[in-house]
Amino acid sequence: MTYLFAVCISLGHACWELFCLEHGIRPDGTLAYDMECKSDNSMLTFFEDVGHKYTPRMLYIDLEPTVIDEVRTGTYRQLFHPDKLISGKEDAASNYARGYYTIGYELINHVMNQIRLLADQSQSLQGFIVFHSFGGGTGSGFASLLSERLSTEYSKKSKLEFAVFPSPKISTVIVEPYNTVLNTHMGLEYSDCVFIVDNEALWDICTRSLDIKKPSFVSINRLIAQVISNITAGSRFTDGYTADFIEFQTNLVPFPRIHFPLVSYAPIRSAEKTYHEQNDTMALTQELFHPHNQMVKVNPTNGKYMATAVIYRGPVNQPDVNTTIQKLKNDRRITFADWCPTGFKIGYTASPPIFVPGGDLAPVQRSAVGLSNSTALVEAWARIDYKFDLMYAKRSFVHWYVGEGMEEGSPALAHNTLIILASMQTSKIAVFKSKSSSFTEDMIQERTTRREHSIRFRWNPNIRRIILHFFTQALGDRCVCSIPGVSMQQADDLKEAGYNSIQSFLTMFIKYRCDSARFAAHLYRRYNIEYIQALTIGEIFREYFRTIGVIYGYCVRKCI
Repeated sequence: MTYLFAVCISLGHACWELFCLEHGIRPDGTLAYDMECKSDNSMLTFFEDVGHKYTPRMLYIDLEPTVIDEVRTGTYRQLFHPDKLISGKEDAASNYARGYYTIGYELINHVMNQIRLLADQSQSLQGFIVFHSFGGGTGSGFASLLSERLSTEYSKKSKLEFAVFPSPKISTVIVEPYNTVLNTHMGLEYSDCVFIVDNEALWDICTRSLDIKKPSFVSINRLIAQVISNITAGSRFTDGYTADFIEFQTNLVPFPRIHFPLVSYAPIRSAEKTYHEQNDTMALTQELFHPHNQMVKVNPTNGKYMATAVIYRGPVNQPDVNTTIQKLKNDRRITFADWCPTGFKIGYTASPPIFVPGGDLAPVQRSAVGLSNSTALVEAWARIDYKFDLMYAKRSFVHWYVGEGMEEGSPALAHNTLIILASMQTSKIAVFKSKSSSFTEDMIQERTTRREHSIRFRWNPNIRRIILHFFTQALGDRCVCSIPGVSMQQADDLKEAGYNSIQSFLTMFIKYRCDSARFAAHLYRRYNIEYIQALTIGEIFREYFRTIGVIYGYCVRKCI
């Protein structure tokens, strides 16, 4: 089984540095003398054997050449094939639209040709792993374009991402909220699983646990590399019983769109502390669920776990693991969703972890990584949502995106997708689970009844007039087919029923007093529009109405 890498340069370089140490490969690609007798075919999962030399199955991609030029002249310049170091002539200027529509579009065909060559040279290709950031122009825009093309040409292969999430305080790009929301919108459709880390959480880990006063990005990237090494160890080593990526993905993603697991790592200790602290299985596992060991700035105790995977590396006793997991299940501080009471997946690799000589992390005999699909991630979505609203309310910087070919309404549509994603995680609704199946009348009635009991309407007659006036000015007579989720055939059916424009469509929505569940049930039963599409439309309109309520000072917020 083979995985192909398309990487963000700095993080990818730290990973390959560590992989070479683990497999005994020198910077020039040759095998170390003391590793020749231990060599087996397990490393071929990530390395391609060319004669007596090993080269990674990967691509370095950047729209500007500066960082890749450092790789071409660096210590590991002989390790990488020159054709696999791909760079453009100008960067994306932290603009998602440049990475997706203009600069990135010029480079994508060349990238896909190189990916096809790598795929043809691989036996039993299992999938792709993409390293990128959410906030940059290349990391958000070009990564979205790459994911879309990979999904088109390799639809049955696994597509995993390791993404750097914008930090609450450490922000290098002012338009990070736009880039993050747009990339998340695309990632929902084209990625199978996205493992998230953020720089501020890693910065705090380095200062608190490793006693580094001013952490460098080298220290941060090497810490992330240790996490990725543990996760991929099961595919690179034959010892142990670690499951492959597809099996972990199956256990970590309860619903197709909720595929953003939190990542934690233990132990994180400096050389001075490691001799005075425990490193047994119980202590190691408990650290994984502590907020200080999370790679994203969220508190996991504020949410519920939908699924969890723990990957051990090094000498670990199976009975100790079973005892530890049983204690965790009985721990009230770790709460699981009602429909997933025993959501633990365990992996194990006997090969002990390897650390970069002279690095900040102290060498230990065993380590562990926790992967958790938790509702606590809503905290991160909420921060991005708030920052997005502050800028988009005044349409700040939107002209830079429109000037590169993006439609003006794309950020708003992506923002509503993020809102729905956050609401799914908090309420744990199973609507996406039944996306391919039909909704029963009982399910629709139950949702409608629950909403009616929880909301007390205070419907002001003036609200209807204000809403219709607002949408007449803002949208005019735009066709119904411009509504997200409505196909041309469905739009024709609606037109025949008298709904010729969005204004008439909204009139029907207001008739149901902005109750998106009743509105969706009506569209589903009468016009054969999928329930989830209609529900999405309703949520979008409700957000517009909530904005109107703030502007005009009426009680719409309480009404809807």
